[in-house]
Amino acid sequence: MIEEAASGIAPTVLQLSLDFAGRLPAIVVTRRELRGGTVIEQRARVSAGAPRPNLSSISGDVDEIIALDVLEHARDEARWLEALADLANPGARLHLRLPRQGPLTWTDALNIYRYVEDITGRGQAPHETRPTGWHRAYTEAEATALVEAAGFRVDRVARSGLNLPEPPRLATLILGDLVLDRPGAERRARRLANRLDSLDRRIPAGPLSTRLEMTAMRT
Repeated sequence: MIEEAASGIAPTVLQLSLDFAGRLPAIVVTRRELRGGTVIEQRARVSAGAPRPNLSSISGDVDEIIALDVLEHARDEARWLEALADLANPGARLHLRLPRQGPLTWTDALNIYRYVEDITGRGQAPHETRPTGWHRAYTEAEATALVEAAGFRVDRVARSGLNLPEPPRLATLILGDLVLDRPGAERRARRLANRLDSLDRRIPAGPLSTRLEMTAMRT
């Protein structure tokens, strides 16, 4: 699994995560450097809707980059990969996880609910579909091309998952937001999906898989 490959103990690690507190999701970039037994941390918070990520407050010389289930939320994932490559040392490792375009892509609860909201005119479009409008998925060829165009060389691709968290996520969105109109339905749906996520990622689903897990090296 990609979590095992991403050690997080390289001298300098850059980790990306998501923050859904604002009107648009934000991508939080955290740089941790081990220096003389002390961990030095830098952090930047960039709107996922930014046309170009500004990471000027983050130092370079990064040895490992971990971006799991993040870049599909960015307005321009290609520019994000370029910005990450600019911070990476030659030979730095990139660990990336993205939704996979395949036979089960249609089961994505966020996209289904976005269709429901559009058709019925009720409820709210999921926060997690902003700013792009949809929860994007990628073929292996598309993801490889994006990563390699930014200056990395892909050396491992794995597939996993069957979208097991999606039916309960969709049910929570429909009941909480569309039917009962209760605040926080998407947050509850996200928490429920996260609890099932680790189990789903352990399923070797082959051609039906819903996630791409990639490891690449900065050239």
